[in-house]
Amino acid sequence: MLRYERQRPGELIHVDIKALGRIDGVGHRITGQHRARGIGYEHLHVAIDDASRLAYVELLPSLAGKMPPVSSTGHWPGTPGWAPGVSG
Repeated sequence: MLRYERQRPGELIHVDIKALGRIDGVGHRITGQHRARGIGYEHLHVAIDDASRLAYVELLPSLAGKMPPVSSTGHWPGTPGWAPGVSG
């Protein structure tokens, strides 16, 4: 296994999106209803800086709005300084 380690914050950022199914009320074992409700998903967006292990997490209602791009300073809008030391 080849290991790597980044020294400068912002040099490598891991980004992931996970779809989480919404749960509305109790399950079919209690209610007896076996049809799908189709209430959709929420999406968990995660970004982790490899050097500092600083994490940014945001839960969004859908992918329609999409994750805002990281600016040249390494910041998401509304999160000043989340990855200190990043230069554009």
